[in-house]
Amino acid sequence: MDKKQEYLINNSSPLILDNIPDQVKPGWACSILSLFDVYIDTLPDPVRELYTIIPDIEQWRFAYEIYQKLKDFSTLNTDFAPNTYLLLAELTAQITYNNSGHSYASAFDKNNELDFPYLAINTANYFEDKTLIEETESLLLLFNRSKGLKNTLKTSQDFILFKKINDILWINWHSNFEGIINGNNKFQNYIPDIFILKKTGADITSITNRIYQIERDILNLPENLEYCTLLAEAILAIK
Repeated sequence: MDKKQEYLINNSSPLILDNIPDQVKPGWACSILSLFDVYIDTLPDPVRELYTIIPDIEQWRFAYEIYQKLKDFSTLNTDFAPNTYLLLAELTAQITYNNSGHSYASAFDKNNELDFPYLAINTANYFEDKTLIEETESLLLLFNRSKGLKNTLKTSQDFILFKKINDILWINWHSNFEGIINGNNKFQNYIPDIFILKKTGADITSITNRIYQIERDILNLPENLEYCTLLAEAILAIK
């Protein structure tokens, strides 16, 4: 773990969680957990089950049972690696249950959430993939960097949609123009604009023009209206 990551964990963990609306936290946590799925040979069944309940807040109460299944899985699979992935999944289940509205005497300690950045970064570091590490750090700090998100995203479904838009732009901008934007995440400050356009049913011209404006005026990328149209089409296709 490098010094930047140590600083993030030691100084930013409370701020990271405080900046995220409670109803958004389960979707945010699952999005980070899912970053590691392609590196896991066989995804644990309780993790798959956890993903199925996130889109529906009425199902979040079942996260307590899923947490117990994850604990049982850990007990039976002591050689599973990395162990931090399972701990992150357990904590994601805790976060989901605590925000379900059904957490009474059996609610998990809310302070446990503060371990989330530590577990996420350690899991990313285990796989030694620079892009994975960058994306993990980016999602952890997303609400810190994009101040308007706290007021824009109200539900986990909102976050899931936002994440899909972010992924489309991240893959294209980061992969194709890394040397220009230096792997920076400053474009995320402007994704809420595109999220709002998508959610309010804007047409392809409106979304294309906003992407084009961001590329030209903010990121100083080579002008390519046709390319921006392709990105807009991908965003409009999100279900």
